[in-house]
Amino acid sequence: MTIGAGCHPNKVKVSGPGVAKTGLKAFEPTSFTVDYAEAGQGDISISIKCSPGVVGPAEADIDFDIIRNDNDTFTVKYTPPGAGSYTIMVLFADQTIPMTPIRIKVDTSHDASKVKAEGPGLNRSGVELNKLTHFTVNTKAAGKAKLDAVFSGPAKGETVKDFEIINNPDNTHTVMYTPVQQGALG
Repeated sequence: MTIGAGCHPNKVKVSGPGVAKTGLKAFEPTSFTVDYAEAGQGDISISIKCSPGVVGPAEADIDFDIIRNDNDTFTVKYTPPGAGSYTIMVLFADQTIPMTPIRIKVDTSHDASKVKAEGPGLNRSGVELNKLTHFTVNTKAAGKAKLDAVFSGPAKGETVKDFEIINNPDNTHTVMYTPVQQGALG
């Protein structure tokens, strides 16, 4: 997108909660504004990357949306997919603007110690072998995060089958499974 006359990358300004050094939470949408009103003619290019370990073993590009505003600004919206370090680059006419790269820290959005689980699938006296059972996980007080469950058994191999996590509309999750090993499951 070509903008204005002349070329002054040093006049591009970036501001907003999405470029704050701290205070951002994983899985919570955020945004920032790119103001190019005094920058002249040139294309704006933006990239957001997360450090290795946030979404995989390597650095990764993060998806974002750009909304062109009427006042010579863009709003950039994104949702950090995990806790960790991120780098935001803004280029104007293929030149970095003075404040980039912008390095931000995203914190976890949850507290796993506040997760509660109950139901027949967690019965201390046991569950029936090869019979579908379930339990409910309440994450209301824990914050936003992806729920997962891992089962281990006394022997190697498949521990459960028919495993499914159902996201309920009230911030609870129903975990369905059929135990296929006899003995203590973890």
